[in-house]
Amino acid sequence: MIALLPNVVGTNLTLSQAFQLALVILLVEVVVIGCHVLLARRARRLMRSPHLVQRVNRGAGAAMVGAGVAVLATR
Repeated sequence: MIALLPNVVGTNLTLSQAFQLALVILLVEVVVIGCHVLLARRARRLMRSPHLVQRVNRGAGAAMVGAGVAVLATR
């Protein structure tokens, strides 16, 4: 959090302002991480299907092949 202060709001914060900023940052982090947890829970349930796992594996493989071809094409 200290790294954000000089770039975003300056260094002349009162204790109350610093506390409010910390509270806002904490609340935003809780919401963002909470959303990630919910999405991970849903993905975990979806990935129990063998058919879906196979499709995801094929898609990931295709993406890696595509990335390899792109690297070779730029050389």
